[in-house]
Amino acid sequence: RGLGTRAPSAPPHTHLAAFFPMFGCCSADMNKRFRLATGLLACALLALGAPARAQQDPNWTQYMFNRMLISPAFAGHHEATNFTFAGRTQWVGIEGHPTSFSLAFSKPTPKLRGSIGAYVLGDRIGPFSGVELKLVYAYRFTLNERDDYVQLGLSGGFINRSLDGTNWRPPQSINDPVLQNAVVNAFAPDLGFGATYVGHDAGRSEKYYIGLGINHLLEPALTELTTSGATRVTRHIALTGGYRIDLARRISLQPSMLLRLAGSQWQVDLNANLTVSPMVFGLSYRLEDAVSALVGFQASSRLFVAYSYDSPTSRLGPATSGSHEVVISYT
Repeated sequence: RGLGTRAPSAPPHTHLAAFFPMFGCCSADMNKRFRLATGLLACALLALGAPARAQQDPNWTQYMFNRMLISPAFAGHHEATNFTFAGRTQWVGIEGHPTSFSLAFSKPTPKLRGSIGAYVLGDRIGPFSGVELKLVYAYRFTLNERDDYVQLGLSGGFINRSLDGTNWRPPQSINDPVLQNAVVNAFAPDLGFGATYVGHDAGRSEKYYIGLGINHLLEPALTELTTSGATRVTRHIALTGGYRIDLARRISLQPSMLLRLAGSQWQVDLNANLTVSPMVFGLSYRLEDAVSALVGFQASSRLFVAYSYDSPTSRLGPATSGSHEVVISYT
């Protein structure tokens, strides 16, 4: 799905350790609740160094507009009720290419000291398809008068994976002894965890963010898909961050990054969006996979629409016309 196939130079937990200073460099008078939250975050990262199996989750070029899919801790970050739809078709021109969609909802809930949310995620690639349905809750620790905060989030629901074994065509063997030669479905409960730190400017508008997300926390088993009974959904770890640089009254630059880990595979997205209100123009680079361009339009105070195009830089380039993605956000 785009994750690099080369092995990292160190285990996943070693790469993650390089990010600890972002969360651990606290002054002596830092709020105790913040230090507790960052301690929990560090423990969670260290606990996730075990190897996994394979990567199954879809890519999103416009991840910065749809952050709750990265981490449940981003629920409510719009500071208002929000609905966000995303649709993606990847590697157009290749038979069985991936297609994905998501619909996410979140809402701040002061009575619950945080935010609630939910999302549905659908994905198809070749004979495989899947659906995730999750409910989300995030608890907020407010830190200062600017309303900077740490938020810890948990998602829970179910995951479904389907295989149309009658449409499966292995490259060398027609009769695969492991795959089912039928249409099969598998369901399993699924959990996710996340933590984020969001900082504001003097006007209490979001200035920067750092977030961690862990999807498929318990690596649910989907035994119905194969005769071997050994299929598991791999734990995915994501680290993301972004910063807003104000250039003029209605002009700003927002660089961001996304690091994803799945077992021994890893992938890095680098992005920079230039906002010239009401327009947004962006460029992205996904390491050894694609370069992307996006354009967004703030149609009203409530409605935002964006489109992005990925041009492959890998050896897939001659076989595909690229990837397309649309995001529609209503706040």
